[in-house]
Amino acid sequence: MSSLNLDLAGYVFGEKIADGGMASVYHGTQLSLHRPVAIKVLSQKMQAESVAREAFERESLIIAQLNHPNIIHIIDKGITPEGTPFFIMEYVDGQDLGRLMRSGEVPPMRRVEICLQICKALAYAHKNGVVHRDIKPGNILVDKELNAKVLDFGIALYSEDGESSEEATEVMGTLRYMAPELQQSTRLANASSDIYSLGILMFELFTGQLPILGQSIKEQGAKLPPRLERLIDSCLAIDPDGRPSSFMGVHNQLLQLLRGSHLNQRQAAKAKDAVDKKTFTLLDILSDSDHGSLYLFQENTTAAQVLVRKCERSTSAYEAGRKLAELSHPNIVRVHGVSKNARTTIVVTDFLPGGSLQDRLIRTASLENFLPLARQMCEGLSYAHKHDVYHRNLDASNVLFGDNGTVKITGFGIAHKDDTEASDTISSLSEARSKIAENSPEKIDLFDCAVIFYRMLVGERPRWYLGRLQEGKAFMRLPEVLRLILVKMLGANTRESFKSASEVVAQLEQLNEELTTLILPAVKPEVEVVNEKKKLLLLLLLVLLFLTLLNTSVLMILGLDNDIIQALRVSMRSLFQQGT
Repeated sequence: MSSLNLDLAGYVFGEKIADGGMASVYHGTQLSLHRPVAIKVLSQKMQAESVAREAFERESLIIAQLNHPNIIHIIDKGITPEGTPFFIMEYVDGQDLGRLMRSGEVPPMRRVEICLQICKALAYAHKNGVVHRDIKPGNILVDKELNAKVLDFGIALYSEDGESSEEATEVMGTLRYMAPELQQSTRLANASSDIYSLGILMFELFTGQLPILGQSIKEQGAKLPPRLERLIDSCLAIDPDGRPSSFMGVHNQLLQLLRGSHLNQRQAAKAKDAVDKKTFTLLDILSDSDHGSLYLFQENTTAAQVLVRKCERSTSAYEAGRKLAELSHPNIVRVHGVSKNARTTIVVTDFLPGGSLQDRLIRTASLENFLPLARQMCEGLSYAHKHDVYHRNLDASNVLFGDNGTVKITGFGIAHKDDTEASDTISSLSEARSKIAENSPEKIDLFDCAVIFYRMLVGERPRWYLGRLQEGKAFMRLPEVLRLILVKMLGANTRESFKSASEVVAQLEQLNEELTTLILPAVKPEVEVVNEKKKLLLLLLLVLLFLTLLNTSVLMILGLDNDIIQALRVSMRSLFQQGT
């Protein structure tokens, strides 16, 4: 394949590695770091098309915000001196899934692993309101170790609660992988339509052929393990309500098929040491480090999934877990049991499929979405505090979501390490945290909770300078009463700071009532609106009729004879009757 003769400062173009209808991808080198990269360039014929340029720009912005190991990583973007839009991606030494399928070199269980990785990527994207809309083998890159990465978000959409925000009705995507409802309008694109596309991809990956619309795997003569067969058939349901509700649901069913066979054996052996091997089956390793590990197990008798957290020996984690095991609250993750030895503490809790708040922080939250989440977090903390249980290390990764979107707090008493922000921000935040009046665990929890709220609303952690909270433009755009709540929770005014989480709950409920009154006035039913329009029309007709009857002389002056006047009166009566 040929290389491209473009001048791009800091990069050198190599051979073309992919070519599509809208753009081409070239192998390149980033000179500053001497590393290989992939350079995606909008094709010459598409540069004059505004829709193509917008999609190309949207793709780079969306991927740049989706930070996930199974989504291609964006390094840079811009426009060349010649006016050609481009963006720079990480280079994956491999091939797309379509070519890999045709090679027939991937064992069945490794194919399940690839599908598992795709589910993780798309579950993360959906949690952040991004619908891909073009899932197909050609948009999945697989390296030589069979690590999968999703790419080509060119026609992806940001959405709220999985509903497309686009107004256009044109069909976009690849027809043979498209959900039936999308062939009518892309406005119907949501998580369910992406799941349908994955169903076609899985059907093709495991059978070597494309499915026939409306027919099950058995009806098409293919033979697969029963669990996998049922999963694929459900993904391909014509009615979106018949499909799995989320990619995490598909992900968990694939884990049941693998039953830990995809895991590193050394890590798996370490995980199994944390539980009774006869009682639990290891499904997945969610994290594993020197500071602690998080494992997903299945309880063999009930098939319930549980999380097992293994961390450095911690008295506070053990005591908090022991107390919570005897308590229950809808906004606290249920603790099944705790144990400890000389080196480690182990906490067993419910597994929540909705992931964490940390996964949903790429965009700021609207007040409508923020307030119920904030209230649930504070209600969970209030209940824990009343039973002498304190978190002490609350961050967004400890705020989890259940199936129905309910917020639940986990990780009480377990230390964490978070250095994702700039060091000066972390330093100033830690200094402010340490200066909280009385340094009570209750106020520390409120402080940590406020930091999460601030990130949700403003998009970054709060900053301090010379001991004063910095109030930027984004913060100042918040309602005044909400700014005051955050300032009091952060302890910026110690004399007026909240004494308990229940006080914050009361303030949030009051704020919600005030905003509902101001922002969301009652909407009149459609029938009532139509009736009011009829009444207004009738009133206007009556006025016109009255003027006509009283001012026939004016019409005579204008030269209208009696027949015309009479015809006009008949027309007015007809309009009058229509209005009633």
